[in-house]
Amino acid sequence: MTQQRYAVPERVLVQEVQGEAVLLNLDSEQYYALDRIGTRVWELLAAGRSAAEIRQELIGTYPAQAGRIAADIDDLIASLLAAGLLQVRV
Repeated sequence: MTQQRYAVPERVLVQEVQGEAVLLNLDSEQYYALDRIGTRVWELLAAGRSAAEIRQELIGTYPAQAGRIAADIDDLIASLLAAGLLQVRV
């Protein structure tokens, strides 16, 4: 998962509201909300960054332990993939 790149499916709409993202999967008609850090991860994923690249950026930005940041990013990516909000770029 660390070197994979991701893409946002066409059937996913995103709206940022006061620094947080609201995502809508048009296929499932489910809304999802991301906090500010989740929104930053989302922006980086949508820009084509890998999980490893995102980890490096966030580890230097947020005062949490590197292992915690890496685990949180991996969990978020897994959740986004499972919800159909993100797909692995081929």
